[in-house]
Amino acid sequence: MEISGWLLVEQLGKGGNGVVWKATKGEREAALKFLKASNFSDDKRLLRFRDEVQAMSACADIEGVVPIIENSIPDDPTANEYAWVAMELGTPLSKDDRAPKALDDVVRFCLDLSRTFSEMHSRGFSHRDVKPENVLRVGGKWHLGDFGLVDFPEKAALTAKGEKLGPMFYIAPEMLNDAAASDGRAADVYSLAKLLWKMGSGQRYPMPGTQSTSELALRLSSYVSHDGVYSLDHLMEAMTQVDPARRPDMTEVKRQLEAWLATPESAAGDAMDLSNLAKAIAAIKAPLESEQQRQTEIAGVAAAHRQRVFEAFRPVMDEAKRSLQVVGVERFSTIEPSGGNGAFWRAVTNDFDVGNGGDGSWLYQFSHSATLWNERMHATLTFGVNLAIHNLKSEKGELHDIYAPVLTAVGYILHTRTAEGKEQTTLLWGDHGKFRYGQPDEATVIARFRDGLRGNLQMAATSLVASLQAN
Repeated sequence: MEISGWLLVEQLGKGGNGVVWKATKGEREAALKFLKASNFSDDKRLLRFRDEVQAMSACADIEGVVPIIENSIPDDPTANEYAWVAMELGTPLSKDDRAPKALDDVVRFCLDLSRTFSEMHSRGFSHRDVKPENVLRVGGKWHLGDFGLVDFPEKAALTAKGEKLGPMFYIAPEMLNDAAASDGRAADVYSLAKLLWKMGSGQRYPMPGTQSTSELALRLSSYVSHDGVYSLDHLMEAMTQVDPARRPDMTEVKRQLEAWLATPESAAGDAMDLSNLAKAIAAIKAPLESEQQRQTEIAGVAAAHRQRVFEAFRPVMDEAKRSLQVVGVERFSTIEPSGGNGAFWRAVTNDFDVGNGGDGSWLYQFSHSATLWNERMHATLTFGVNLAIHNLKSEKGELHDIYAPVLTAVGYILHTRTAEGKEQTTLLWGDHGKFRYGQPDEATVIARFRDGLRGNLQMAATSLVASLQAN
C-alpha cells in the first residue's frame, strides 16, 4: 500500500485513532501514522488527529520532540486521500536494548524529558500520554512522540466530562474520572515520576498511587543502592501527590533533577569544606526524617479521628448539661478533649494499668461536671467519655494511629466531700467497649454509649440531689 508516495513496509503499532507503519519514500525512511478508515466519518477522531499534528508542528523547534517530515490532513479523508503524518523513525524505549539502566543514566534521561516537557508546558501544551512506548530513540537521542492525547488552550473540547484519559500504569488519578477538567501539565509530572520509578527500580510496571516514602515497596531505595536515591524518593513522592496542586511543576522537577546530577565541588585545598560528605549525610538522615514525617502525619490523622469521635458525644453531653441547668444546677466545669485523665475507664473497668504509657496506650477524656453544695457537703456529678488508644507494634516501632483498637468507656461518677474533709467517689453507671476508627463497629458502640448517657441521666441527677439531702 502507498500513501502520497510513501510505501508502507511494516506495521509498527496502532491505537484507537490511527495506525503507524514503517514507510519509505526513495531513500527516506519514516514512521507514517494515518487515520484509520473506520474513523473517516468520525469528526471527533479527525479533529483529534489534526490537533496531534498541529501540536507536534507547533513544538517542532523544541529539542526532544519527534520531528515531523511532512503531513496531509484533508477536510474529508477518503480511501484515496488519507489523513497522515510522516515522522522521523525511532525505536520505542520499551523495545530498545540501549535504554538507560544505571540510576544516574535514568535520571539524565528523565532530566532530558523534563526539559522537553518544561518548554512544552510553558507554551501551554501538555502531552497526557507519557509511557515507555511513546518515548523514542531517534538519531541516537531520546524524543517524545505520539501526541494523540495532547492538550493546549485553543484546542476544541473533545474529551467528554467524566472521560478517562491517559496511559495505564502511568495515569494521574485526576485523569481517571474527569480528564476534561484536569490540568494535563500536572498529569505529565505524575507520569514522569512513574516512568522514573519504573526505569530506576527495574520493575516491569510502576505501582499505582503516591510513591509514598513510608511504604517499603514504593521506595526506589528498596530496589537500588545509591547515595542520592533517598532524595529521589522524596521528589517522586511530591510528583505523585493525589492533589495535583501539591505537585511541583515541570520546571521545578527539571531544577531538582539538575541539582541531583550536579557534581559537588572538590574539597581539595580547603580542610574545612565538607561538601564531599553532603550526599552521604543526606542518605543517613533521609530514612529517619522520612519516618519522623510519617509518624507526624499518622498522629495528625489519629488526632482528627479522636476529635471526630468526641464531637459525636458533644450533643448528648450538652443536652444533659442543659437539663441539669433547667432544674437549678448552676456550677459547671468542662474538660475539653485532652489527654491524661482516665476517670471513666478506671472507674468502669477497675483497670489502672491502661493509659500509663508503659503498656503502649494513652487515655483521653471529654467531660462535664455539675456541682451542688450545702453547709455540710459538696457533691459533683461528672459525666462523659474516655478513649484509651492502644498503640500497634510495627517494623518501625509503635504506631499511635488510626488502625489501633480504641478502648472506650462512658459513665456518671459522683464525688462527694464533707466539711470535715471526708471524700467518696461512686460509679453511678458506666459502660465500656472497643471499636476501630471509621469501621462499622464504631457507630454501633457510640450509639450504645449515647443511649446509655441519655437513659441514665435521671438516675444520676437523682443521686446527686440525694447525696445532699442525706446530709
